[in-house]
Amino acid sequence: MVDRSNCPEKMVIIVAQRMADQVPMLILLFMLKEAAQLLSGEMLNLMDGADVREILREDSDISRRRIDLQGRQERLSLAQEKLNNFQ
Repeated sequence: MVDRSNCPEKMVIIVAQRMADQVPMLILLFMLKEAAQLLSGEMLNLMDGADVREILREDSDISRRRIDLQGRQERLSLAQEKLNNFQ
């Protein structure tokens, strides 16, 4: 026979442990949200005096690499489609 007299006490211990495990995660979540809010404010302050076009401009090397990778992805997708249809 199973002794169930300790069952509510064990459940309370388990629930308390789970809550205790979540407290550090909640603190970390709060800290990350605060940091994100502060960072976004600072980024907006930096952009006030900056040339947005210059900040968003993509280097030509990166542009060429992006176009090359997109073409490669399209070719691989087409090859995968042809292999899937091959029977």
